[in-house]
Amino acid sequence: MKRNFINKIGFFLLVVLFFAGTHGAQAQCTAGCNSNYGLNSNNDAATIEYDNMISGNDNTIIKESDGTFKVFGYGMDNNGVSNVLSPLVINSTNFPGLQGTVLKAAIGSGQAVVLTTQGLYAWSGLNQMLSTTVKSTAAMGPVTIAGSNTYGLPQGVEPGNVKSLFGTAKTLAVLTCSGEAWVLTQNASAAGAGLSTVNHTWNRVTTAEPGNPTLDNVVALRGGANNMLALRADGTLWTWGTYSYLGDGTAYASRNRATQMTLPNSGGTIKMIGMTSFVGTYYVLYTDGSLYAMGDNANRQLGDWTTTVCLQTNLDNSLESIFRFIKLLIFGLDTGFCAVSGSDF
Repeated sequence: MKRNFINKIGFFLLVVLFFAGTHGAQAQCTAGCNSNYGLNSNNDAATIEYDNMISGNDNTIIKESDGTFKVFGYGMDNNGVSNVLSPLVINSTNFPGLQGTVLKAAIGSGQAVVLTTQGLYAWSGLNQMLSTTVKSTAAMGPVTIAGSNTYGLPQGVEPGNVKSLFGTAKTLAVLTCSGEAWVLTQNASAAGAGLSTVNHTWNRVTTAEPGNPTLDNVVALRGGANNMLALRADGTLWTWGTYSYLGDGTAYASRNRATQMTLPNSGGTIKMIGMTSFVGTYYVLYTDGSLYAMGDNANRQLGDWTTTVCLQTNLDNSLESIFRFIKLLIFGLDTGFCAVSGSDF
């Protein structure tokens, strides 16, 4: 099993190295507030750019070094039904239902969303990320979100103020440059706003602390099909959702507001975070190259060669050299690979 794993890693790294030739030496065309990516990226968690390469069930979006977004995969044509068999630039020529210049992209299962200078647009995979209340057709077109501004974003948030746009099954999340976390979801708990029923609108994430204050100063926002994970500027981790773990040895629980987690290494500095699985699986990468994993392990996604659920963040030292190598090539090269961890497979 270990040999098979290593072979898969080798193949994966070849793919990564292919992309290295197109990303490494060029400057990043940015919009928003995070441009720390590529071969010259550093360990500053507050400025690292996620999601330069993202995938869902059977579709992929890539952001090139000049800021161009390309898509390929099942149902990714303008009509939301036809397949795109080779990378296609996402613009108004290829997608007549789109207006503006693409700034951010997200995928949740088989549905894709882009944020342009004109607002939010979605296509394909009806009801897989956005509810049909928000997007009722498969073809590329603008979303309709109650209470949003003219861009389809939360009130007071403009396209240029969006730091990251994150998608997963049934959920779309926005992180602003000022550290606000907003969630649009078909899962009430994942909204992080104390909801008991879904409201199909943007929700500002709040905490379970006394008075339920908003979760502020967020620098990274990730999630899975039912759960969310946030890293704040002070280095603390917060989670919420139907099957969320705290990393303190307790079983998962449903939490409808953000709750502070136990850190895997309180003496270290977190570089990046990731999440996957229907039941939460958490990943935390530190600046020293140590990768910690915790939570659901039904598909051996914790990397410890077992299917045993881990209730506390765990580092498998026997794999540390492998994960350290992957970090140098993926997390240091094109941090968008974290989006794969956040997609619903």
